[in-house]
Amino acid sequence: MSNIFARGLKLFDGIINKAVDNYPTFLQIKSVFSDEWYNFIVPLVPPTQLDWPHAKTIIAAEKIHGISMSYYIPDQYIDAYKQHFLLQDQQDNLSSDIYISKKVDQELSPVGKLILIDDQTITTYIKMAKTCFPEWANNEEYALHMYDHQKNNTRTIVLNYLLVHNNEQVGFCGLIGSTNTNLAYFHNTGVLPQFRRKGYFTAIIQHLIKVTKSLGIHDTYALVEQDSGSYHGLLKLGYSVEDKYHLFSSTPH
Repeated sequence: MSNIFARGLKLFDGIINKAVDNYPTFLQIKSVFSDEWYNFIVPLVPPTQLDWPHAKTIIAAEKIHGISMSYYIPDQYIDAYKQHFLLQDQQDNLSSDIYISKKVDQELSPVGKLILIDDQTITTYIKMAKTCFPEWANNEEYALHMYDHQKNNTRTIVLNYLLVHNNEQVGFCGLIGSTNTNLAYFHNTGVLPQFRRKGYFTAIIQHLIKVTKSLGIHDTYALVEQDSGSYHGLLKLGYSVEDKYHLFSSTPH
């Protein structure tokens, strides 16, 4: 288990994750959300050593309670697990997460202004998320959940913003941070289609870095897809790849 992954688990405790159960050959990550994009079996060993009967028993038991699970494979084991899934269960590779991180350093002067969302702007925030990420089924649930934590969480910092420039709402973003873990996670970040390729994604990240620094937090990270616009944009801002995990469905073809 990588350092950034382990620190992220601590940061997500009570926000995205409600429990992490440790077993000899894998972790079970239980989320506050019910779908397979958040509930994982994370192998700690190659597939020849994984306790498959135990893992499958957990997956079946969670399914009874309406929870869908997936396998979240560390990059170091991906070739072996791909071969196993191909020969045994034929699970689909749903996606891959690149863990990309950076320490807060220089002072920045980005364009626009971040406006913290409130009861009047949460609807706009949700509409933006649905526009930018139409493939995400739980956009509204996720946004409302994060807004509830923004208002009520006293242990972990949860902030949600709109980016406004020239009196226009051009994008949105979120931050989960903790001085205890000295870590901030940038997420749910997007720019409306009509404002893309104008530097606003860079501006959002630069604003979030400034917020992180003002909170006394020094490390930041995000999860992005390989070779996506976000991936390349963060690399240009000095971020570096720290780890990679691969999401496989727990349901065979």
